[in-house]
Amino acid sequence: MKTVILIVHIAAAAMILGASLGWGRFLRQAAEAGQAAARVAIEDVSRRLLLVRVGSMMTLFTGIALIFVSGGFAIVPKNYHIALTVMLAGVGWVFLGVVPKVKALGQVASASEFDRATFGRKVGKLGMATGIVHGLWLVLSVLMFVRL
Repeated sequence: MKTVILIVHIAAAAMILGASLGWGRFLRQAAEAGQAAARVAIEDVSRRLLLVRVGSMMTLFTGIALIFVSGGFAIVPKNYHIALTVMLAGVGWVFLGVVPKVKALGQVASASEFDRATFGRKVGKLGMATGIVHGLWLVLSVLMFVRL
């Protein structure tokens, strides 16, 4: 059972990283092509964001399941406790930091007049927010292999 949960946990974490890679470049290229392309790009990013949101929750819940399958919080190493805290912060950041930025980009792309400069600034903010998610992903990956 532990092996199955671990495989789902790793796959969900990989889905978070993979689904969010390249958003900034993709959106900038779409903005250069015009408003219609930006709208299509936002639809794609919104679908990929759904994968990130689902993957975040799956990673969190399977991580908690792995802790309990391993014997509970009293048994697992301290790095699992730290990783759980970082993962909670990451899930919160996805829902409170990344999602609103994608919605704001959608509003700019759907406006009657397309403002490339505003769209570009918002793409930069989304890129930074996604970079934070990737940084947290890296920290979590290190915590899974280093024992404290």
